[in-house]
Amino acid sequence: MPPLGLHMAMARRIGLELGLSDGYQGEYILGSTAPDIRVLTKTDRRLTHFFDLWNFEVQSGRRAMFSEHPEIADAKLLDPATRAFMTGYLTHLEADEAWILDIYRPYFGADSPLAGSSQANVLDRIIQFEMEQDARADAEAMGESAEALRRAVLDVECGFLDRETLLRWREITVDVASRPPDWARFRQVASRHLKDAGLETVEAVDAFMETIPELLEETRRHVSRERLEQFLEDAHQRSREAVREYLQ
Repeated sequence: MPPLGLHMAMARRIGLELGLSDGYQGEYILGSTAPDIRVLTKTDRRLTHFFDLWNFEVQSGRRAMFSEHPEIADAKLLDPATRAFMTGYLTHLEADEAWILDIYRPYFGADSPLAGSSQANVLDRIIQFEMEQDARADAEAMGESAEALRRAVLDVECGFLDRETLLRWREITVDVASRPPDWARFRQVASRHLKDAGLETVEAVDAFMETIPELLEETRRHVSRERLEQFLEDAHQRSREAVREYLQ
């Protein structure tokens, strides 16, 4: 699924298009990353994404979340900070689902030509990371997001994430937004997938990192640049519409 930097960039674009500048930009940007807070809390992905990766029936994380937490379903009843946070949260859910359905499953998943292998998951992470590097190349936009995150008070009441955890998560997202694009971070971001692929020693990972250019070319042949650009536009439209419906 898209990395944090890409989620922030996508949410920022939607916020600018819809005029979401009510003084709670930091809460909004943090919300756009918050489903991945499970990296910090070590909880099941479904508890924050409301989407079962192993269920191949039609699902909607947005509808599942509102069903499980009806207190946040009506944006008009929320305080401004929580409303901004949940609005950002929706952009993440929609973008992730678009990636799962349109890119991961057909190109890397169990029913794809790569059959969901450990190698497939590494290639999936490589292409995601390249897309994030492109998104984070706008240093000014990332800097503005980092500053908004720092200013956020985070008096958010969503029912399933506490403020202390959100404050800890904020530190991680500020760090992501503040760092320049750098492939050296890939070993940290994809560590679990690299281990699953049998790369368990520093030497093995170092050798793997040297093959990144070749693997990128392999991945681009597997998933074209045009297909990825179409994903970005589809995910944008899907997320934008979810936000518009939520706030109307």
